[in-house]
Amino acid sequence: MKRLIYVLAVAIVAGVCAGCNTMAGQPRFESAAISPAALQLGGSGLLTVKVKDKHGIITEIKGAVQGDPRYPLTLNDLGAEGDEKAGDGVWSLQVDARQEAPTGDFMMEFTAYRSDGVPVTIRSKDGGIIKLTAQVPVRIVEPVEPEPLVEAPAP
Repeated sequence: MKRLIYVLAVAIVAGVCAGCNTMAGQPRFESAAISPAALQLGGSGLLTVKVKDKHGIITEIKGAVQGDPRYPLTLNDLGAEGDEKAGDGVWSLQVDARQEAPTGDFMMEFTAYRSDGVPVTIRSKDGGIIKLTAQVPVRIVEPVEPEPLVEAPAP
């Protein structure tokens, strides 16, 4: 009986420690960016998050301006809405800076989610459990007026 309890305990611990709970096997964001770095009002940009997820735990990535969750954005890896290639681990979304958007510097935060809608958690380097997130600075600026063309005098 004692041996059976030991075997069950080892099996439970092995199940808990397998997969994404190991530092090398857990999903991670390799990079997150917006292009161009400064969005002009009325213009558009591309949000991208490059993911490493060998166990396929991440099924959704959502972004929002920190402190203002009114306008959530859902990135995709389906080859649509700004995403270049389906299934390549680069999640993207083409976004527009509406004319009524405030100008200034903001922080966009991305969070990874599992298929059940729960945020993906990972083990931090200090051993704690944290949500898988990434932040990207976003600058929204007034449109730049093009310089008027100056015609050269006729010879």
